[in-house]
Amino acid sequence: MPDLIRFDVFEVNLRSRELRKKGIPISLQEQPFRILEILVAAAGNVVTREELAAALWPSGTFVEFDRGLNTAVNKLRVALGDSAEEPRFIETVGRRGYRFKVSRAKPRLRHTIAAGAAVIVLIAFAFQHFATNGQQRAIRSIAVLPLANLSNDRQQEFFADGMTDQLITDLAKMQGLSVISHQSVMQFKASRLPLTQIARQLGVDAVIEGSVVRSGSRVRVTAQLLDGRSDRHLWASEYEREIGDVLALQDDVAGDIAEQIGAKLVRASSPIKSTAYLLYLRGRYQLNELPPNFDPAIALFQQAIKEDANFAAAYAGLADCYATRAYSQMKPLGRANDAQTARSFAEKALRLDPTLAEAYTTLGYLDLRAFDYRFAESNFQRAIAANPNYVKAHHQYVLHLIRFKRFDEAIREARIALQLDPISFHAHNGLANSLAFAGRNAEAMERIRIMLNLYPAYAELQSSLHFRLSLLLHEVGRDSEAASEFIRSLDEPKVAPLAARLKATRGGFAEILRTYLQDPAVTESEDDWTLATLYAFLGNREGALEHLERACAKHQNEASSINADSHFDFVRADPRFQTLLAKMNLRAPR
Repeated sequence: MPDLIRFDVFEVNLRSRELRKKGIPISLQEQPFRILEILVAAAGNVVTREELAAALWPSGTFVEFDRGLNTAVNKLRVALGDSAEEPRFIETVGRRGYRFKVSRAKPRLRHTIAAGAAVIVLIAFAFQHFATNGQQRAIRSIAVLPLANLSNDRQQEFFADGMTDQLITDLAKMQGLSVISHQSVMQFKASRLPLTQIARQLGVDAVIEGSVVRSGSRVRVTAQLLDGRSDRHLWASEYEREIGDVLALQDDVAGDIAEQIGAKLVRASSPIKSTAYLLYLRGRYQLNELPPNFDPAIALFQQAIKEDANFAAAYAGLADCYATRAYSQMKPLGRANDAQTARSFAEKALRLDPTLAEAYTTLGYLDLRAFDYRFAESNFQRAIAANPNYVKAHHQYVLHLIRFKRFDEAIREARIALQLDPISFHAHNGLANSLAFAGRNAEAMERIRIMLNLYPAYAELQSSLHFRLSLLLHEVGRDSEAASEFIRSLDEPKVAPLAARLKATRGGFAEILRTYLQDPAVTESEDDWTLATLYAFLGNREGALEHLERACAKHQNEASSINADSHFDFVRADPRFQTLLAKMNLRAPR
């Protein structure tokens, strides 16, 4: 097979392992690229899933092949702008495998003789290159695993986590490098899994791991870079400084890693006091707790600002605290002026540093909640432009796109978020919702089943996922399965009698929903958005509208998708529904 393959507007260089579209490089990780290589070589013929799995994962390797292969194929489709429903290039053939549809462009004649004459030279060059450089390949994606806290002090956990988070932030600003988010890598804190398995689950070419020791006034950090595909050691170093030089130490670590992968580190525009930085790390640690510790985080960010009044990231941290607290639904935490306080701190942060993706994202979130969609879109786009790896901006932008039924864009954005945050509930949930609202029910169900496998220990989440799966199964006419999934969603002891009654119900899925809604415990405890949805499934106009009005009055998060949810189309012309849309600035009142 030739080294250079052209199809449509794309060009695949097998030697440099690059994909280009109209001459512009497109980022593509190793596994999706390998799939493209295999499918192109077999153009027109079916390549089975088993053949692809064998090529991607060596014999004896433990991995969830189906999920890993689906993820890799989806990444390839995203890179090519392709879709499973209307494939231009990658066609799914039943449950067997995939076929590359496009005929490859033949090399032009004037290049053929030169190419033939060059083969011997290229073989000699390749032999020499691999003899001296081994099997090293370009690093286009990376994960920073949580640095181990080796200090004899649990109180220093914030420091190790903070150093990890800052490394992720520094590397995320590098052009052409995909960096896995903090949320996903923290799943592997103290993990004993083989590094190659972690790299596969995160979908990365390379992994950074290391440790932090803080003893008195001294800090020592060790870091090593490993090829995630082979577990081969690529680089390692050790750094030791006084605690007052912790920022210089951080810069040294990030700069050396950047040099190893051929990227350039974006340095901070202005120096920050180390005392302020340590307070900031403590604040982020408190904010990242589940649930967030808002008051301690706010106090620590405020102390950081007292130490350094020009510390933009600390103002962004405060903005994040107040914005999250303003709309928290975990318990009534928000204060009347939290949203405005958050906005003022985010704007202050951007005056000090106009490149802070975190502050733009907070402003976009506040705009979204205030129904000011023009500014919300602008701020999310600015955040993504400032830092394409800042996954929170992608998550929030997906919600914005769904509100306006821009489903193709929402799906594309959700896939980017999932690539950056492959183990996060928010990323999977954003994609599942985008697919479901777009009417792509089979893909939405597949995503929910992946989530059920990913989060088996969270009973409340499992219940919610079984509930959503039941509605999608009903949508595609699989009512027997829908009924089973609905009953599985009722796993709390207090509703066990109701679940037993539903199992004995005759008359299909609709009758199960009616029986469920007639139970007094349900009407008292179930949230209004869910009740509105169930009444909509039954075609009950009054029930759907009554609970929609309540859900919107309570600012329930799900109510933001009222315009996108086709289940409410049967009441869309009702003046009460139009009033709800007008209140959310989704449609001008008639």
